[in-house]
Amino acid sequence: MATTITRWDPYQQIADIQRELERTLGRAAGDGRSQRGWMPTVDIEQTDQEIVLKLDLPGMRREDVSIEVHGHTLTVTGERREEKEDKHEGYITRERIIGRFTRSFMLPEGVDPDDVHADFENGVLRIRVPRPQEAQPKQIEIEQQSQSGNGRK
Repeated sequence: MATTITRWDPYQQIADIQRELERTLGRAAGDGRSQRGWMPTVDIEQTDQEIVLKLDLPGMRREDVSIEVHGHTLTVTGERREEKEDKHEGYITRERIIGRFTRSFMLPEGVDPDDVHADFENGVLRIRVPRPQEAQPKQIEIEQQSQSGNGRK
């Protein structure tokens, strides 16, 4: 009988918790639908220099999107509006989701909001967050006391 050892993966555990929360809050996984609007999909990449968030926002313009950093939280909000077209009788089917959305992401300690940059091209919002420099330990030199004990060398 073979024994399978599963390595604990904190990122997978976080993804599982997020899926459960989305299911509990009434969001259908995968299609972005919600009773309160829609949720754009996001890819998060990490390099040595930065963290890059890519949000899919098809049919939207950059004027429809707002990005804010408050404390350690980066929040993206926006609204995809219905296209008004009077040349048809009605929808046979409608799968494109419209409405407001909000996505929030925790930033690493030490990120300067002034260094966060975003661009929008072909329906993809790309947010670049520079990775903060980790605090390096500072070596403290031990001073030697003089022979008399009242001065430093």
